[in-house]
Amino acid sequence: ISNSVLDNITENLHIPIKSKKTIYAPHDIETVRKLAKKKINIDSEFIIGIGRLQANKNFPLLIKAFKKIHFYYPELNLVIVGEGKDRDKLQDLIKTLNLDNKIHLVGFLENPYPYIKNAKVLVSTSLSEGLPRVLVEALSLNTPVVSTLSSKGIYEILQNKLIPYIVKDYSIDTLSETIIKALKSYPPIESNYYKKFDISYTYLQYMELTKKGDVPSYSR
Repeated sequence: ISNSVLDNITENLHIPIKSKKTIYAPHDIETVRKLAKKKINIDSEFIIGIGRLQANKNFPLLIKAFKKIHFYYPELNLVIVGEGKDRDKLQDLIKTLNLDNKIHLVGFLENPYPYIKNAKVLVSTSLSEGLPRVLVEALSLNTPVVSTLSSKGIYEILQNKLIPYIVKDYSIDTLSETIIKALKSYPPIESNYYKKFDISYTYLQYMELTKKGDVPSYSR
């Protein structure tokens, strides 16, 4: 969960909080990096979208934006992982846009991290999210991220120089332009963007609170 969600909860329930410390859900970045070392069978350059069951990933938007990107980057491919029950509809859209050989629906993967690591850009087009783990994982693998503003929590991940890569209007043009901008040039991905989500850092935060005798107002 994000700080913004916590603020909404406390405001709606009229809970007075004198001080708060949010401890994020721990991400095992070391394990993610180890898993990402495995080889994949894609030789061409590609961007990637990752799907999970609990969220509407809005893949049609990504596919339509990719159609525009394809004009400028004809050799680029799009890989979609975890398209789920929408597979048939997405395949119909891909065929309509004549992108059969450029977009690959690879289904569910036990280990998507090698694909994320090797992608030129990870793109999230979700309609609604909390604090998307995949964005943190991508940044920890040094993969540029472009994301729609599916929640205010996105600002807690894509901060500072990465803010311009947040798409606020769900427009095909804006999304495609932002992805192209990321392909051309992306700021260095510094460790401070994902360090606060790492399991070792989370552990230290809990230890610090235990020593002080404090209890965090919320953690997840």
